[in-house]
Amino acid sequence: MDKQFSIGIIISTYNSPAWLQKVLWGYQNQTVKPDEIVIADDGSKEDTRLLIEEFAKVLPIKHIWHEDRGFQKSQILNKALAASTADYLIFTDQDCIPRPDFVETHLRFSQKGYFLSGGYFKLPMDISLSITEDDIKSERAFSLKWLHAQGLKYSFKCTKLFNCDWFASFMNHITTAKATWNGCNASGWREDLMTINGFNEDMQYGGQDREFGERLFNLGLKSKQIRYTAICLHLDHKRPYKTKESIQKNIAIRKRTRKSGIIETPNGIRKIPSSNVEFDNIYDQYAIAEKKNANLRSGSFFKRHFLALFSSAKKKSIACRYIELLEKTNISYSRQEPNDIIVSLTSFPARIHIVHLVIKSLFLQSIIPQKIILWLSADEFPNKEKDLPDKLRSLCNECFEIRFVNDNMRSHKKYMYALKEFSQCRIITVDDDTCYPSDTIQRLTELSAKHPRAVCANIVREIATENNVFLPYNKWRKTSTAGKESASLIALGYGGVLYPANCFQSFEDNIEIIKEKCLYADDLWLKANELKEGITVACDKRYFAHPITIKGSQKNSLQKTNNGSVNQNDNQWRNCCEHFSLNQIFGI
Repeated sequence: MDKQFSIGIIISTYNSPAWLQKVLWGYQNQTVKPDEIVIADDGSKEDTRLLIEEFAKVLPIKHIWHEDRGFQKSQILNKALAASTADYLIFTDQDCIPRPDFVETHLRFSQKGYFLSGGYFKLPMDISLSITEDDIKSERAFSLKWLHAQGLKYSFKCTKLFNCDWFASFMNHITTAKATWNGCNASGWREDLMTINGFNEDMQYGGQDREFGERLFNLGLKSKQIRYTAICLHLDHKRPYKTKESIQKNIAIRKRTRKSGIIETPNGIRKIPSSNVEFDNIYDQYAIAEKKNANLRSGSFFKRHFLALFSSAKKKSIACRYIELLEKTNISYSRQEPNDIIVSLTSFPARIHIVHLVIKSLFLQSIIPQKIILWLSADEFPNKEKDLPDKLRSLCNECFEIRFVNDNMRSHKKYMYALKEFSQCRIITVDDDTCYPSDTIQRLTELSAKHPRAVCANIVREIATENNVFLPYNKWRKTSTAGKESASLIALGYGGVLYPANCFQSFEDNIEIIKEKCLYADDLWLKANELKEGITVACDKRYFAHPITIKGSQKNSLQKTNNGSVNQNDNQWRNCCEHFSLNQIFGI
């Protein structure tokens, strides 16, 4: 089977090298080889490490270990999930030997918008102990006849071992078992698993995998039942970590998850302050609605012109709810570890009354920058702070400051001064009419780690050419899932853009030239300079929703002028092409 995407396995383990060895023999024998195997080790001893090192010579293994502090499976699974790189991930345990078609089956049934729910066939202790490497690699360990000869008693559960596609499909269809996320045999898209912020580290043994799946349902995913198709043999063992208290605590957490509809767990891969949880939950709902709306707009006539209307109305309603909550909540800056990130933006009188909402959304980020600087024109605000709303001035602190500059360079102010003054830092530019999801800065910094010399953006367009001519700007395809680094991508400022430290060696910052050539399109001027210096642009393949635009802010917008009836973008791009000889640089 051809793989269209990378596939990985995450195996949890704790001080059971004999069982783990049998499981890894199973992964040596797969019909479809995984691209990575991440072993999530909850504090095992030296014998487990040595075993894993041996298998790492023949399997693509990453060993993620932390100190033994009791049952911390959720925590180590989060570390493994964060360390994984595959597009699609299968989760299993140290006691589950996979049948040779296990990975192939998960790959075959994988589908966007779904996770897969498998099961297991439990073996008694005597057979668990006696199974050898040859039994696994010869496949007789998965034969009901062979297992019966070893002493296994026949029961209805033995039907899981009937290796027959039509029968397995039938049983998957009629089973009364719910298609939940089962930690020993389940799979999903890494993008979805990261979106819900991984496993809830508040949970001990008993249902933490189910709660994980319930948040995937809250995200809008559906599940597929493959308990009779994706087969693994469950080796017997004791569970000394199972307590009545942990079960009761987890039941209460799951109940809250279902009732609240929460998507991201606060205590997951990212640690979200409790005050931020409600904001994140609403923004997650908005992102789901935005993605659904985008899919409808690209669908059939009925979907585009009818269903999309209802979807768009829902999206706007959620956005209004977020803005209302942001407006009434007193959000303060919370200091974090020092970093090299400067967030830079600008505004003008017609929008200055809403900028405090943008700043509040930046205070909610999972990574708080070293500085947030709002650059304003002294010409537009002659009385400086006295011309600003109290709601904005009250937010000024050691992180956020407002600076007034001469020469009204319009939108160019958001990057021009920051690139000069903070050349040793990473600069992130944002817009003044947009409230950003709390992982905006984190996504950009993670992307920057993969593409350290590239300009990194959450939303891009791809420059289009035809017959050695640049096509009009509105023909440049816009996407938030480019998943590549390329000179042909142009970063769009409203999604947030990260510029590496010392990004430009000879940036064209002559004010008179910018005013003459490209005063109203900072994105195009930046792209022209990037092409001149051979700087590429990178965009993640994870979906990034169009950030929430503050209602009423588009009455005064460059978008209407630049990409509307006047279409000034094309004129300004021609100016850039002439000034920088971009046709020659771009190879057309």
